Amino acid sequence: MAQDTNSITIVGRTTADIELKTTTSGKQVANFTLANSGMNDNTNFIDVVAWGKAAEILAQYSTKGKQLAITGRLTTRQYEDKDGKKRKQTEVVVNDFQLLGGKTDAPQRDVVPIEVPDEPIDLSELNIPF
Repeated sequence: MAQDTNSITIVGRTTADIELKTTTSGKQVANFTLANSGMNDNTNFIDVVAWGKAAEILAQYSTKGKQLAITGRLTTRQYEDKDGKKRKQTEVVVNDFQLLGGKTDAPQRDVVPIEVPDEPIDLSELNIPF
């Protein structure tokens, strides 16, 4: 029987400057959105989260419109919004990335290997104001 695989690769452009945050336990995290133009000019907006060194590098070098190649895994988390309604959010957790360039930049082909923690990350530490 085939083993389940959870891997995704996306190339897109950042929709805003990436902001680095620190959790209450001191972990670096960056949440951002990639715009990916699909078939028939249908643009998808994909939520992405990077941790640790990857978050630091992305926040430092990625500005709005920067093209990135992201390889990671899909995760879905549940939370309650400020009105007490249950919500779900699916996002890509970064395993590897490449900085490809801005709208007028020549592409850069620097591969940045990163370490992704094996243990689950407690998302309640992010203090997300939903």
